[in-house]
Amino acid sequence: RISWRPKATCLMSEKMLVAGLSCAAGAALGFYLGKKASTESKVDPAPIVLVVQLEILPNRVDDFIAVMTKDMEGSRLEPGCLRFDLLRDPEDSNKFVLLEVYKDADAVAVHREQPHFKLWGDFKATGGVKNQSVLKSSGFNYRA
Repeated sequence: RISWRPKATCLMSEKMLVAGLSCAAGAALGFYLGKKASTESKVDPAPIVLVVQLEILPNRVDDFIAVMTKDMEGSRLEPGCLRFDLLRDPEDSNKFVLLEVYKDADAVAVHREQPHFKLWGDFKATGGVKNQSVLKSSGFNYRA
């Protein structure tokens, strides 16, 4: 078995990681909500895909969900944001994955300047995040 991260620092179960990456792969292949790839257009150049793994302190989960709901809703309105999903580990309710897809680096920069993103930064500054890791990729043959 190949591991991209030492087990001691893994934030979530392998099942959740596989589920998150499967979701990203499915979206990248253009099959979101049963749409056929032929009805969608390929995003070119390849978009930036962020998979953010988070472990939230148990007493801060409700606050996290409130903040991330606002961030998610605002992000989905940004012209350069192609996808923004919040996933929750079914085996550990304190663990989450953000799946974010942006048109390009400029779109990521614009996102980081938005008021809804600043809410996320404010939440992190209060110490509500126990662990965080970010995997940055490019969307191969991504369709939207």
